[in-house]
Amino acid sequence: MVRESQRLRAIDAMTRAVAEKGYAVVAVADVVSMAGVSRRTFYELFVNKEDCFLAAYDAAMQHFLVAFAERTRTTADGGWNVRLDAALADTLEALAAQPDRARLYYLEVLNAGARALERRAATMHQIVSALQALLSQSRAAEPNLRHVSDQVLFAFVAGAQELAAESIRTRGTDSLPQLKPALLDLATSVLSRPGTSRD
Repeated sequence: MVRESQRLRAIDAMTRAVAEKGYAVVAVADVVSMAGVSRRTFYELFVNKEDCFLAAYDAAMQHFLVAFAERTRTTADGGWNVRLDAALADTLEALAAQPDRARLYYLEVLNAGARALERRAATMHQIVSALQALLSQSRAAEPNLRHVSDQVLFAFVAGAQELAAESIRTRGTDSLPQLKPALLDLATSVLSRPGTSRD
């Protein structure tokens, strides 16, 4: 119990430190000071700074991804676009309410090395899977809903990630909920146009 509490404090401290200083500048000393743990304890919990950062990224990703996937499943009424609207609204509001996690998730992961980029790509594939599940569930009521390949959905997710990152860089995390109309417009253009994409 004590060790898990120390681990969670270190993850939270890493999240706050990279949001404040940037991954490249943050040192283990910053994290242990914020977390209130010893340097020895830190290295009993994590291999190095990168390992702690990846744990913090995973925590942020799971928090937002689980909420997004759950919202797409549980919105009762309306088609895929209504359910996606609700999921985006909740997720963007949650991101705006947790600016340190949002900065880590969208910005600092890009500065944290190859393993972090691999983790980011895996997260994006998880979002693609959530979107495919949404579309599959929606086809019972909307049989003409076009099939879209994972590759096309990945391009949509990548575009959304870049749009969010740019919004945070230029206008701060409070601006994230304002992205919903653009993201819905993009999703509609991908999913509602005639034709079928299975490649």
